[in-house]
Amino acid sequence: LFTSILLEIERKLPQVITLVDAVVAMEGTGPTGGRPSELGVLAGSLNTVALDTAMYSMVGGDPGSIPLWDLSIRRGINGSSLEDIEFPWLAPEGLEIPLFEIPNSLRPQTFNPLRLIKGRLKSLVARF
Repeated sequence: LFTSILLEIERKLPQVITLVDAVVAMEGTGPTGGRPSELGVLAGSLNTVALDTAMYSMVGGDPGSIPLWDLSIRRGINGSSLEDIEFPWLAPEGLEIPLFEIPNSLRPQTFNPLRLIKGRLKSLVARF
């Protein structure tokens, strides 16, 4: 299971600060077909699970519908519950953004080297 692999990787890596830039986030069906949503949020944590939990909670997520969050809770990983998290600059009740649309499912994405090359060439051309 992909979510299990992600949690194993997180467990094995050294602890570092992780930052999330959600000043403008993608909502709806993504990762490429969504709509920009101005959340105005920058967040950081030494605990990636806690950071995910805070972000999921902020946009009104439900653990049962977010596989990574659900697995974190079932495994009892520190940070998978809001009660595990301290918000030094923001009260947890100040987190919720009620109008954010979380999709029921995401479209699977595949790696396409030609699309990557096309995107990089487009960026290069735009610079000149």
